Amino acid sequence: MIFILLFFSVLFIWAIPSCVDGVLCLDGTHGQNANRMISLANALHRAKDLNMSHVALDETWSSWYKEWFDRKENIVLDYRGVCLERISASDAFRAFSHHEYNDYLNYLHPSDHIVNEAIQRFKSQIPFVSVHRRDLEGSCHARHRRPNRSYFCFRQIKEDLAYTCDWKEADFTHLNSSIILFTDGENPTYDNTFTHRSQDNFQIQMWAMTMSSRHFGNPTSSIDYVVAHWRKSMNREVNSMSPDTCYNYYKIENKKETI
Repeated sequence: MIFILLFFSVLFIWAIPSCVDGVLCLDGTHGQNANRMISLANALHRAKDLNMSHVALDETWSSWYKEWFDRKENIVLDYRGVCLERISASDAFRAFSHHEYNDYLNYLHPSDHIVNEAIQRFKSQIPFVSVHRRDLEGSCHARHRRPNRSYFCFRQIKEDLAYTCDWKEADFTHLNSSIILFTDGENPTYDNTFTHRSQDNFQIQMWAMTMSSRHFGNPTSSIDYVVAHWRKSMNREVNSMSPDTCYNYYKIENKKETI
């Protein structure tokens, strides 16, 4: 009996990284799915900068994580141990610029289950154009008017891109391709101009926007920022995501972080 208890004690210690390994705990939440992905990506970046080997997630964070991603060696789930350092989700979200490419978002690739389900759902419609409409609780135009242009882009831009709040199907018919709308559903006036609208769960929708031959997004949405990273990781053609001035990654240095 003593041997069995000793065995499981050693196993438990091995499974949960200790303070010696360097555990950065991510506390609280900030926003919805895409914002949380940015917070987690930035926490991984911060952990690397601090020479820490793991980011640890509590039960709440872990429950969300399991809906999106497969397990990764440097992310500890359902952690109840000691944290060498802590960072709040809101601080992590703002820890690094949203005006540049973030390779840690590519590292947070959706689970094989999500990818495979999206492929099964949309493969018969390839090639298609995806359009992401966001009304953002009526604040879309106001966000575009902010003096600092707080866009989620691969570079700092000053151009007014408010027209992306008002996408209509007629804007894309010249592309001679099947057009699928992905929307927050808050502005039916514009949503109802589209013939085809995805009703799939959000995880499938996000990967479907990665699968399209061309994607039209909204720079005020962190969702499209994440999608832009995933599209780059899938080697989608340069200029396959609009607005080009926001998402064109042609000039991004071909240099990857060691994660």
